Parts: sequence; structure tokens; C-alpha cells
Amino acid sequence: MSFGLQRIRSTPSLLRRLLHRLPASTRTQLSEAKRRARRDWLIERPRRATRRARRRAQVRAKLRSLPLRDQVIYESNYGAGVLCNPEAIFRTLHADPAYGRLSHVWVLKNGRTARGVQQEFASDPRVRFVRYGSWEYIREMYRSRYLVNNSTWPTHFSKRPGQVYVNTWHGTPLKHMGYDMPDGALQSANTLRNFLMADYLVSPNEHTTRRMYLDAYRLDGVFTGTIIETGYPRVDRSLRMADDRRSAREWLEQFGVACPDGPTTVLFAPTWRGASFSSPQDDAEEVADTVLELQELLGDDFFVMLKVHPQVADGVAALPDLVGRLVGNDAPTAGALAAADVLVTDYSSIFFDYLPLRRPLVFFVPDSDDYQRGRGTYLPVESLPGSTVSTLEDLAGAVRDAVTEPALAPGLEDFADRFAPYEDGDASSRVVDVVFGGAKRLDVGALVTAGRTKPRMMIHLGGMLPNGITASALNLVRNLDYDTFDITVNVPWPKGESQEELIRGIDPRARIVFTFDGVAEEPYRVPLRRLRRRVVPFGSPPRRARVTRAFSAEWRRIFGDAQFDAVVDFSGYSPRHAGLMLGAPGGRTSIWLHNDIAADQLRTVLGKQPHYVSLAQTISLYPHYDSLVSVSDALAEVNRESLGTPATRRRFLAAHNVIDAQRILAGAGPDAVRAEVEASSAAGLPRRVLAARERALAPVDRRKVFVSVGRLSTEKNHARLLEAFSIVVARHPDSRLVIVGDGPLRNTIRGLVRGLGLVGHVDMVGHTSNPFAYIANAGCLTMSSDHEGQPMVILEARVLGLPVVTTRFSSADSAVDSSFGLIVDQDASALAEGMLAYLEGKVPSAPFDYDSYNRQCLREFYSATGMWEFVADRFEPTSA
Repeated sequence: MSFGLQRIRSTPSLLRRLLHRLPASTRTQLSEAKRRARRDWLIERPRRATRRARRRAQVRAKLRSLPLRDQVIYESNYGAGVLCNPEAIFRTLHADPAYGRLSHVWVLKNGRTARGVQQEFASDPRVRFVRYGSWEYIREMYRSRYLVNNSTWPTHFSKRPGQVYVNTWHGTPLKHMGYDMPDGALQSANTLRNFLMADYLVSPNEHTTRRMYLDAYRLDGVFTGTIIETGYPRVDRSLRMADDRRSAREWLEQFGVACPDGPTTVLFAPTWRGASFSSPQDDAEEVADTVLELQELLGDDFFVMLKVHPQVADGVAALPDLVGRLVGNDAPTAGALAAADVLVTDYSSIFFDYLPLRRPLVFFVPDSDDYQRGRGTYLPVESLPGSTVSTLEDLAGAVRDAVTEPALAPGLEDFADRFAPYEDGDASSRVVDVVFGGAKRLDVGALVTAGRTKPRMMIHLGGMLPNGITASALNLVRNLDYDTFDITVNVPWPKGESQEELIRGIDPRARIVFTFDGVAEEPYRVPLRRLRRRVVPFGSPPRRARVTRAFSAEWRRIFGDAQFDAVVDFSGYSPRHAGLMLGAPGGRTSIWLHNDIAADQLRTVLGKQPHYVSLAQTISLYPHYDSLVSVSDALAEVNRESLGTPATRRRFLAAHNVIDAQRILAGAGPDAVRAEVEASSAAGLPRRVLAARERALAPVDRRKVFVSVGRLSTEKNHARLLEAFSIVVARHPDSRLVIVGDGPLRNTIRGLVRGLGLVGHVDMVGHTSNPFAYIANAGCLTMSSDHEGQPMVILEARVLGLPVVTTRFSSADSAVDSSFGLIVDQDASALAEGMLAYLEGKVPSAPFDYDSYNRQCLREFYSATGMWEFVADRFEPTSA
């Protein structure tokens, strides 16, 4: 007997009661069937998701191979309508006989969107409409020679060779954009990706070119396309309709706006205020209440119409009180601006489009202080060219004054000259001339390119998990020379809060480009998945061509057309990113080897070898890298012997990891220790972990405290450490061990603590963002690892003045010397003797010149990546 899970779950209540009357054996069978169904469903669901993703990638790969057509695909606000700059460019192109060869495809959310425009071009064979997100949409996106968007294409899109991408954006920025926003790197990830991919960016003024594109989105020095600074195409319609407001109002009627002739027309156009684009309803209702109350205060001599952010439009359209007032997504904003006698807005960029009309502006900013603290603006509110008010009563008064005394608008002419210098009604034609006509210069405006003044480096930092590689990567990025180099870092899109927090720790001077899920072409993934041994990855020439093409497509999907002088995979553990780095169109490539890679590949955790396949795939890519960089000289020799070939042996180099000494010292300071205690208390940790942290941070005789820091996994061999410590406790009952870290063996290690009778002597404090507080409260760092690269915790302990007792691993001699530590055999009794030697004062601790150490590390890094020539004159000879 078998039942589908959903069928059992959906059994009506009457039938469910009848089931309880069945014999117990039958109910047991039914329960077991349900359990099996759920188990199979849970197993099958991710398999189905994987198969679906694979099929989608395969289809996209086929679509990418279709011949390019002489057609233009347009998208505005994710299919919200035939709107904004793309609409203006479309109408100019469509009306010009010189471009009659071009067909046009518009992306719309659904068949109800932009019905008027669909009817207008229903009989035109050159114009078609596709639904956003459909397979037809993806097909047309990949086979159109020209792409025009005022926002962003989806993250799976990768521009093909031969395609021309125009991003017009959708406004002059008043509020902060890009990296200037809170969490700017995360908030603008796909926008930056799109900008890097674009051939042309459209800009209405120098402010947008410099402040937004080049600075806020960090395009300066890396963007390879052209910025067309010549005015906004969407403003052309406003200027053409401005002289006949009655016609503009009649034009609005076809979009459902009942704009009468007699009253003064006020357009209220606020910016987006919601906390989340996924839940705009609260913002919609607040805007509606404001409009209706303003209309009541102004009376019958005024008519207030409303234009909202496209994300709020659907919610506002559902409110019956706004029927006849709402300028919906179907209606181009330019017509509403032409019809308005007064514009009321807040931080929306719409007022820049209104400037060329030289009509009154009023700014309604009831939350000015909060908005400045939260989002921020590029211009002080008090400098805006119009009255600034914070209450509805004052707003109504300001609107009346603006109509009766328009001279009260201070700075309007200056603002228009500064922010709308090119608006003459012909910006669309100029953009068309450049993009489609090949014009190399402009009579009005300028063609701007991002100058290249510095060598460019791109560094993949790894998965941003809380481990030593991430700590090393963050330290490196903080210490690079930003005066000399243009630095871009690459990290995967975060899947949790801990990853987001680590990403926020990246030096703010670095440009961050995210890797999004999915791949541009399926052949990129399949050959890597099939690799199971250290073989040349590309196999036969046909496969080599496919994979090379796929690597390049994936690079373009993530980095667009950006090029770098040095490309670094600092993680070295992800075959996907190792392949991605090889897709770079130029530059010297380097990959980091943080451990004894051959030994790490065979490492067993809970009966499995988690890195065997992925490291086999990564190792197979080594011959295609220019440098294979280990994190110590000894480790470089180990990896050369186990992984080198006659062609690659000379590529194995060494570059030690950089440390952030100031962060370590700050983390060990009293303020940081108090913060760690408070954070632990507020984190909702299990009582035993909280008690362990309180004991580990309590004032004690630190000379009798050992500390171990690292992931609780097989290679760290905590079992040997605990066995050794049990010997120490037998001789020194007042000694203690603090274990910092978490991992898959946590419960196993807790069991060993109990089994060895070490409860009360061992404190397991779990993972923490500040291990330095615990290291500083101990007297000796103890390690029991089977293999390591260059353990960062040894350097951290040295900064804090702790001696080190460690078992011998392949690179131990280069990590620890007799001036500050002791290396013992990989044996519990030997480790215990080393720990006892420390208690007897036989393990010294020497001062650590971390500044000289870091300079040497950076010297090695620049040499390994081929960047030494650019900084050689800044380094004096050193013996560190």
C-alpha cells in the first residue's frame, strides 16, 4: 500500500476521523507510508531542483548559440511598462527610416501591462511584446543584437560577443546610490554587474556621470565602455508637450487620469520609502492618505494627481479613493510633468526632469533627519530649488505660494543650468546616433570614458566562511596599497547573516563583485563535475574549446568586460571559482594553496572525504595558472613535491599571510573583552557555552591556561590534545584548557572531555568573532594538528605575546621556531611533555615585529602576483 504525501495531508476532516476507526495495524501501515513518502519527497526535492537548474542552464546555453538578430530588446523597471528612457529611444528608432531594418521587442510583466501601446503597435510586424521571465523573454534577450534597459538584467544573463548593451538608468541621483548607501556593496551587487557589462551608459549631466557612475558604483578605472553624457531621452517628451498643457492633460486622460482644465494641477511624486520591495502595501496606503489630505487642504482650486515609484504602483492602483488621480506605470512620467503646474516631491530624482520646464517645485520632507541618517543625500535639503516643508499644512501653503509668487523659488535657474544643461528636446536622437549610428563625438554633451590610472587587481577571497582563509583574506585586503592599485574583490552572494557580517568587514576601499548562483553555460559545470582525478581538465580539443568558451562566458556574466592585470584565487578550494579566474581575458593568474593540498584532499571527516572530488577538480586546473602560491616556504616545497609536474614545478611560490595586528590588539583590550561578555549574554547561547565563556574570560593566573583555536574537525586532532591535557592535569590539577571554535566534531569532543574526566578543566566556548579575548587571557597556545598551512592563530598568539606548543606538521618548521615555541612529535605523550615544559618555564616567548613581518608578506604577495614592479621603489631591503 502506498499513498502520496500530499494526498494524505489533504484528507478531509471527516475521512480523517474515519481513519482513526481502522485497526491499529492498518493505521500503522498508513503512518509508515506517510513517513516513507515524506522521506522520498525530501530526498527527491533537491534532486528535482538540481535537475531543473541543469535543464535551465542547458537551455540558456542553446539559446546563447542562436544567431544574433538585428533587433532591439527593451526593458523598463522590470517590465512595468513602455516607459522612461527606453521608451524614448524606441520611438526615435522606430520612427527613423534609416533604422527600418531593426525589429523591436518590449518586455512586459504580463498581457495587461501597457495595453495602449500594445494596441498602438498591434499591426506592426516590427514590434513584439514578451512576458518578463518567460522562455521567450530569455530567447529574445540572447538573440537581440541590441539591449536597452533602465535598470538591470537578471543575474543569469551574460552578454554575448557581438551584443551591444545600453543601460540608461532612470534618474539623476539625489539620494545616495551604490556604495554610498548603507550596505551599498550588497544593495547594488547586480547593478554594478550590469554596469560593468554595459557598452554604453546614458547620463543627463556631469553630476550623474561622476558622482553616481564613476564614484558611487566604483566604475572609475575599471569600466571599459562609454558614458553618453548628453541629457535624458525621457525628458524630450516633456519639452515637446510643455507649451500646450491642455493637450498634455488630454493625453493623460487615455491613461485614466481625470485632469480638469480649470484647477491648478499639482503632481505629487514621492520616492520609494518602504523597508522592502517585497512588501510595498504599507507605503502605498501612507502615500494615498497624504494625497487625499493634501487635496482637502488645497480645496477645489487645485487638482492633486499622484505618480509613485513603480514598485508601489500596483498597491496604490488597488485603492478606490485614488481612481482618476494615479499616473500609473502605463503612462510615461514625462507627460505628467508637462501637465503639472507645480511638482511636489521629496528625495525623488523626478525633480531633475522637471527643472528644464522652469516651473515651481515644493519639497515635502517630514522625515528629513531620519532619512539623512538612514539613506543620505548628495545635496543638502535646504539647498534644493524650492520651498522645503515638513507638515501637510505647510505643504498646502507652500503650493499656494508657489503658484501665486513663483519668484519665491530660490536657485531654480542655477539648478537647471547645473543639472539639466543638455536638455533641448533632442537627447534621444543623440543617444541613437552614438549607439546605432556610430557617432564618435557629440555637439551637445560629451562621451566619457573611465580613465585607467592604476594597475588593476582582482582577488577572489573565498566562501567568506568563519575560518582562517577568510581571516587571512580580510587581512590582506586591508593592507594592500590602494594608492598604487585599483583593487576589486570577488565573493559569493551570501547565504546567511554570518557571511554578510564577514563581507561587511572587507576594506571599504575595495570594489566588491559578487558571484551569483547559476552559470552562463552548462559546459562550464559538466566537465568539472566529471573530474575525479588529477588530469588535464579540458580533455579532447572539442571539450577544451567548449570549456574555455564557458569559462569566458561565466567571467563576462560576473565581471562584464572588466579586465585586470592580476587575477588571484586566494581561496584555492572552489573549482568553480578556480575556473572562473581562468576565464579572465588577460592578466597574470595566481591561485593560493593554504595547506598540504594532497593531504587535505584525502582528509577524512566522519567517514567521508569532503574535499576529495572538489580538490581533484581544482588541482587539475593548476597547469593553467601562472603562479601556484603556498603560504610558507616549507609548504611550497611540500606542494611542489606532491603536485608538481615538469611544466609547473617552477610556478610553486611562497607568500606568507598578512596579519592585522591592530585588530588583534584591540580585540584583546578591556573594552573588547567587556563587549564579548555582553554579546555572549545577549546571544541566547546554551547555558553551558555561556558558563564556559564566563570562566574563560574571568581574571585568572593566565600562566596556567592553555588555549586552542580552530575548527573542530579531524585535521585539528582535538582527541590527541585532550589525551595530552589529561596527562598534564594529572601533574598540575589547577591547569585549564580553553577550546575556541566549532565544527562537525563538537559533540564527539564533548564526549571525550567527559570520558577523560576533564569536566571543570576544559571550557568549550564555541565560535566567536573575537577569539583574541580568549587568547589574551591564556598563557600558551597549543596546537595538535595533523597538517596545516600557515596557521594564522600562531601569528595572532605571537602578537599577543604567547608562546606556542604544537605538534609537527609539514610546514611547522617555517611557522614556529625555538625563539617563541616548541615543536613536538604527533603523539599525545610528546604533546603532554611540551605542555609540561611550558608550565616549567622552558618554552620562551620572543617579541614580534609585526610591522616588518607584514612588509615582507606584502613583498612576497606582489612578487607572486606579478605586481612587484609597481611598488618596488616603496620597499626597502629587509631581512625580516
